[in-house]
Amino acid sequence: MSGELYFVVDGFAGAAGSYEFCVRALPLLPPACEVVTPLPCVAGNLAGNTCDADNFIDDLDCALYTHSGSEHWYGVTIDPGGALTAEVTLPTGDCALLLLGSCEPEYTCLQYADDRQTGEAETISWYNFTDSETTVYLVVDAWAPAQPCGEYVGSYACTGGGQSGMVFSWGNLKGTYR
Repeated sequence: MSGELYFVVDGFAGAAGSYEFCVRALPLLPPACEVVTPLPCVAGNLAGNTCDADNFIDDLDCALYTHSGSEHWYGVTIDPGGALTAEVTLPTGDCALLLLGSCEPEYTCLQYADDRQTGEAETISWYNFTDSETTVYLVVDAWAPAQPCGEYVGSYACTGGGQSGMVFSWGNLKGTYR
């Protein structure tokens, strides 16, 4: 954060007296790419506690709400024509799932899921319609301040690609059906 900051010290109910004001610099967060847990492109379980994690994302254009809770990051590489589906529940909080195309601060949002309430499962799906391998990042987040972190459980399924789509010009396609 940069810019001018103003702090106000105010006594409760008119109380007055001397005070001590301390400012402490927090260490910088590591890049999100350093905390990504790789997942193989198979079916598996997800479980963890985001209370032992950091908060990299507060707000994204694709998200309907801000998510100031701590996050767990997973990375999975999907073949052309492959798909990823994940379902996660934060039993004591409101879970949100993000699927990003990058773990760098210019996060590219591919999918977003946060339409369930506390204790209900969120589900997210994505298909690789490109003709190349694509690494995507599944982020398990929570809505804060209600429940900034907690234990979560879930599962994911990554399917290998089928045959990638072939590229034809519109004229070539029309010529096929004359």
